[in-house]
Amino acid sequence: MKKLENTIYIVGRRRAKGVFRKLNKRRQNVHYFKEEILCSNSLNCNTRIVIMEESHNSAILLDELKKHPKIHIIFLSNNTSFIHVIKTVRKGVTDYILKDAYLFYSILKSIKKSENNNDFAKHSKRVYFDTCAFKKSSPVGFKIAKWFSLF
Repeated sequence: MKKLENTIYIVGRRRAKGVFRKLNKRRQNVHYFKEEILCSNSLNCNTRIVIMEESHNSAILLDELKKHPKIHIIFLSNNTSFIHVIKTVRKGVTDYILKDAYLFYSILKSIKKSENNNDFAKHSKRVYFDTCAFKKSSPVGFKIAKWFSLF
């Protein structure tokens, strides 16, 4: 029996469109939205992963995605402030990825994690801060779920 691929929604501008082009070559069921409102109107039960680029309207989409606990949210940002990471994770983000040279590698790694952890909505969500900005030599995943379990 053939395994069905996850439906992936990508929301954002320039970087998100580049991610869409690369993922669309490798996978089926990848959809791109320029605006957050269009993505929130298109959410359905088959949506498993939402990759969103930070913008002024990203809070609106994050509030809508809170209603869908089975969706794995990958947040792309340039902000390296730890306080900003905490605020976005409190809004329901499961992966926070910095937009750097290893962006596509980090996104593929995050998608693989979500596919391996199909029932992550049943358990407590694990949060990962995945970037190479702190370790210049190679991309390394930083597990910070223990820090967030204190709130």
